[in-house]
Amino acid sequence: MTTTHTTTLNKTNNTIAITTTKTINVDEMFESLIGSDFHGCTRFVVPRSLEVDESLKKIRLKYLDVSQLDENNYFVERTKTLSLNAIVNAFAELVANEQSHCGNYLLSDLDHSDSCFAFLVLQQAIYGELHF
Repeated sequence: MTTTHTTTLNKTNNTIAITTTKTINVDEMFESLIGSDFHGCTRFVVPRSLEVDESLKKIRLKYLDVSQLDENNYFVERTKTLSLNAIVNAFAELVANEQSHCGNYLLSDLDHSDSCFAFLVLQQAIYGELHF
């Protein structure tokens, strides 16, 4: 990962503007995601439903649709295939929002990715927001 900071001092209104740019290798991010064991994801991903295609970099899974309940008042199960583009976009949105996880590590810190990392990235990719 490469991080670049640009700082600009505005003397007129006495403020500082800081711009941070992070360059993260997509392969490293994907490896961090699939190597994180998905332990915490069982709250919204159906256990043993994850299928990872490492060559095409996509993940197929069953998840709980939090917007719809069945006749027994349980969340409806849905199947989804997450493309690399969907995963990268979810990751980028969380990084832009400075999302942290276990141990207060920023999501962009791939050296400390764990099951919480997958918990957050998969939620964002599935739902477009964090629910759990």
